[in-house]
Amino acid sequence: MKKTMSIVTAALALGLAFVPVASVHADDTDSKNTTAQFGVSGGTITIDEVPDLRFNDITVEKAVSTGDDLKLSSGTVDQLTGATDGKANTQIKVTDNRGTNEGWSLSAQTGQFLFGSGTATSPADINVTGITFNTVGVSSTGASANAFITTGSITDSGTVLWTADDSRTATTQNYGTGTNTAKVTDATLALAQSKNAKAGTYRAPITWTLTTGPDGSDTNSTGSGN
Repeated sequence: MKKTMSIVTAALALGLAFVPVASVHADDTDSKNTTAQFGVSGGTITIDEVPDLRFNDITVEKAVSTGDDLKLSSGTVDQLTGATDGKANTQIKVTDNRGTNEGWSLSAQTGQFLFGSGTATSPADINVTGITFNTVGVSSTGASANAFITTGSITDSGTVLWTADDSRTATTQNYGTGTNTAKVTDATLALAQSKNAKAGTYRAPITWTLTTGPDGSDTNSTGSGN
């Protein structure tokens, strides 16, 4: 009996020695990818604000002999009929919420100077050669437009004053998105010798035109007279 127990014990010990040990490894993993999405709705492009321009007065003696460069002054104007969009705070605002980043162009054009106040006006025998914006600060709520152009003089043929770049062709990021504000602090009206100048008030309308595309090549445009 003792011998038999010894054999069983030995057999059990031998069997346990050959029990396979379970392999140890990290838990299996799995992953999947999903998508987050939202939309941005495009808006419009508009001229929000354009200025009336009040310049310093000149004497008849100076006007008929030499003329002069008249500087921008404070104060309101007696608005011409059909040119009543202007504000007195001498700033220009353009808002572009289209969401295309395709740029825009703003130009201005003077009409004929008229003599007289109120509605009693007549064509003026006065020699105004142009209006130049000398100092203009630009700010933006989005991507700023280009610097305001101070080298061009507004005449009756029209002058481009402000542009924003087209992201499809430009290497800059001056796309003029959001609301861009140009604050005018200095401007000049060039009055050449006017031998027949009369004492009184002289006024001319200015038409402001905003065109999509930095070179004015697109067809969507809007104008505002002041």
